[in-house]
Amino acid sequence: MVKSKLGEIIAERKLELSSAIGEEYFVIRLGKPRPCQDSEKNWECPVELNGRVVLAFGVDSYQALLMAFQIISIEKDSLKTEKKHIFKWLGMDDLGLDIKNV
Repeated sequence: MVKSKLGEIIAERKLELSSAIGEEYFVIRLGKPRPCQDSEKNWECPVELNGRVVLAFGVDSYQALLMAFQIISIEKDSLKTEKKHIFKWLGMDDLGLDIKNV
């Protein structure tokens, strides 16, 4: 497994991104859920969104991972709505990120 500031990276997806400034990639990486350093009971799951790392939290590793997918969805929707970014994955509109469709 690859190590980084995320800890152990467990998944990565590279989206094609079209914006007013041109075409580029938007990279999403998920770190392995881990116990929070400042709590004995809660968990965190690091998420990297195009180089910016945020943490999702939960009462267990499963909930922290689900919250990470929520953060990804919110960020994607925000960029689509506010900045008119267009995302594609393997040339398709379905990015395979919606946990309801998994």
